[in-house]
Amino acid sequence: MRPEFDPTLNGGLDKLHRYHREAAADAVLQLNKDRNGVRQGWWSAVMQRVWQRLHRPSVPTVRH
Repeated sequence: MRPEFDPTLNGGLDKLHRYHREAAADAVLQLNKDRNGVRQGWWSAVMQRVWQRLHRPSVPTVRH
């Protein structure tokens, strides 16, 4: 019997194919999560520096 018509083998191949798809999707999600963590950390550092520059104590100007 050809494999595509064997219900037991076909079911096993479907499960294996689904497992590989889910594993690939999980790997991509994990990679994006790691990248977003790096990007967010970088962005947070930039925004912290901008906030510090904008909220420096004002120095009174001296007029002569």
